[in-house]
Amino acid sequence: MVFGSTSLPRIHMAAYEGDVQALRTAIADGEDVNARIDLPNQSSHTVCGVTPLYLAAQAGHKEACGLLVAAGADVLLKCAIPQSGDVFGPADIALMHFNLKTWLYLAGEQKRRSARMSRRSLFRSSSMVQPLVEHEQLAI
Repeated sequence: MVFGSTSLPRIHMAAYEGDVQALRTAIADGEDVNARIDLPNQSSHTVCGVTPLYLAAQAGHKEACGLLVAAGADVLLKCAIPQSGDVFGPADIALMHFNLKTWLYLAGEQKRRSARMSRRSLFRSSSMVQPLVEHEQLAI
């Protein structure tokens, strides 16, 4: 990402810099871990929907990624470049920047999240289980 004169929100800057303490403070202050902003890339194209997790992944800050995920950051949120039609998630951008440890962590989190969503969909589609799911008596 090219920030130039673009002023980043505190949580995005802390994620990009890998500043775990600043991230903790931002999260404790109620900042949205899934906040999305638009930023220019190196080709001067706009990347839409950039999250703090995306920036931490791009910079290879695995610990910051872990903190964001633990605080509820969605590993499945994607960013888009409308000019090219490209779409990338946090794991994708970590791999593109050769941040392999960060990529392995995020790819694992994506897999776990996708599996949880599949199980929930399966249970929610069952008429026998639906009343339990609606009343949160069944932990999925």
